[in-house]
Amino acid sequence: MKQLFRFSILLLALLLPALATAHDFKVDSIYYNRINDNEVEVTYGQIFDHRYQYHGAVTIPATVTYDGTTYSVTSIGEGAFLRCTRLTSVDIPNSVTEIDDYAFEECTGLTSLVIPNSVTKIGRQAFMDCTGLTSIDIPNSVTAISSYAFYNTAWYDNQPDGLVYAGMVAYKYKGTMPSGTNMTLKEGTLGIAICAFMECTGLTSIVIPNSVTEVGVLAFMDCPGLTSLVVESGNPRYDSRNNCNAIIETASNTLIAGCKNTMIPNSVTEIGYGAFMDCTGLTSIVIPNSITKIGELAFQGCTGLTSVDIPNSVTEINDFAFYECTGLTDVYCYIADLSSVSTGNNRFELDNGDYSGRTLHVLWGTADAYRGNKNWYPYFERIVEDIFMGDVNGDLEVNIADVNAVINMILGGNGSTIAADVNDDGEINIADVNALIDIILSAPGN
Repeated sequence: MKQLFRFSILLLALLLPALATAHDFKVDSIYYNRINDNEVEVTYGQIFDHRYQYHGAVTIPATVTYDGTTYSVTSIGEGAFLRCTRLTSVDIPNSVTEIDDYAFEECTGLTSLVIPNSVTKIGRQAFMDCTGLTSIDIPNSVTAISSYAFYNTAWYDNQPDGLVYAGMVAYKYKGTMPSGTNMTLKEGTLGIAICAFMECTGLTSIVIPNSVTEVGVLAFMDCPGLTSLVVESGNPRYDSRNNCNAIIETASNTLIAGCKNTMIPNSVTEIGYGAFMDCTGLTSIVIPNSITKIGELAFQGCTGLTSVDIPNSVTEINDFAFYECTGLTDVYCYIADLSSVSTGNNRFELDNGDYSGRTLHVLWGTADAYRGNKNWYPYFERIVEDIFMGDVNGDLEVNIADVNAVINMILGGNGSTIAADVNDDGEINIADVNALIDIILSAPGN
């Protein structure tokens, strides 16, 4: 319950049910909200007390007619049957595709349920605290399951320790995972639920089959020992390009889950929501200059992270991106124009408010802009101008040694990837060598 409370606090804005929405109409003792001109969802009647709205055996129709219009019933809405403790059974039609958040939470009288094979998504806490629910049929059509969907149900409590599947979705690892666990999800797995492997400290590696089309956010939250995260080739939605040890959503080029060995490819444009959240084993990360967006909670709780480079390509840093990164002492920011960056709340905040020893390194000539910006200066003890574009070898000078360093990087050597991209086009090639030579030749005295 401690982790449930912590998770709920972190995602408060997402987890609180919006229970103040009134129903649109009622037919045969069932309340409905219109989704659009053709579809409705089942909802609740009384706003503050759901307990007596639905009881006994309830049959939801596939269609409902009201005021001359016939609607298809496609969803069981948020909190529709919440705390209906006298509900004993419910018949869900094949027209329903989604069971929304909190839909049957605390329906303690439910003992069994058959979910039709039209349903593709089960929302967070959908059946949480249904303590009498011993039997539930989950079809292969379900690919997405949110957090705590079956928490504190008899069905889940009766499952043996290990990875619990809900239909063909890897729902939750139950019990304590042995240290050094190397896991391959079974063939045919369709999805990984939100928080499925949360706090699995023994997890070392995982292989995700090409059948998986849904990976929930925070699926690998707080897995400090995870070193290898691989999606099999041929997956239609995700990939682990360039052996990067991460899950990337292919179409959007968004990194949605990483581990302490992740190397972010230059083709990735976004770091997604909570991608590295509570990845305490992460000590350093190179954010390539293809990245434009760092999502909410992206590196929250990465207590081992000591330094990070933020490239000039970044135009958006969202809420809590580096929140509670207690070991972070140096941030190297290559952003030249702060007006081009959208920044969220508490990005670098520490709960104890102690930023002594933390330094923000910025480009020459930009320190005053950072010192005058309330989104930056409160989170650093010092702001210093010690970044020079083209200073690839980090000696605070730009000269022929940096030209050689760029050439070595092109040939496969090491160096500051961001500084080496002198022309800021997201690639390191001969054009950067030429741009660096131009900088050297235009310097005073040359």
